[in-house]
Amino acid sequence: MNFVGHSFIARRSSDDPVYALGAMLPDFASMIGGRLAKHDHPTLSAGIADHHRTDDAFHGAPTFVRLCRDEALGLEAIGLGWGASRAVAHVATELFLDGLLLEQPSVERHYVDAVAALDWVMPALRFEKDGITRFRELHARLARYGPPHGYRDPGFVRDRMVQILARRPRLALAEGDSERLGDYLPGMSERVRTSAVELLAELQASLTESGVPSPAQAV
Repeated sequence: MNFVGHSFIARRSSDDPVYALGAMLPDFASMIGGRLAKHDHPTLSAGIADHHRTDDAFHGAPTFVRLCRDEALGLEAIGLGWGASRAVAHVATELFLDGLLLEQPSVERHYVDAVAALDWVMPALRFEKDGITRFRELHARLARYGPPHGYRDPGFVRDRMVQILARRPRLALAEGDSERLGDYLPGMSERVRTSAVELLAELQASLTESGVPSPAQAV
């Protein structure tokens, strides 16, 4: 699950934007190539734990597993490499789900509030090495950009995937892959949309079974 999804799911446990921020922090750390250190702030720490608990349940959800399998096969069929196909199937599914969730005004507000919470909890953040410097730069971009509604746009997601994969030589797209991916992603976006209710229901059931309160319905 990507960071907007984590801010949405965090609301099942707390409306505190700092808790939602904690739930997004591991994704933000990955975005800057950094690693979180141990946090003493109790609300941030609880949100970080929520992130890992939610990811475990989300990645094991049958609908997510099916989407990743089917989309990877579809991407291979149009000529993408094995690794790139699986990376796009996984990450683009999560990005499209973020875009879908942001169609709900309450999800957008909660995300904006969580990012804004950084203004007063920044001193409590803990990163290994020089991660806090890179994170401050990311925070400035997040605050300036606002909610990533571009995740509903297959063209935007295509460009984002090209950027992400370019950082991994073994996954980087080959010549012509970007165009093929651009043609493929609109259909993938629709398949994620039609699967979202089932996917979130499975996530809710898994979290409830583990004793975590159920998330609100958003799609």
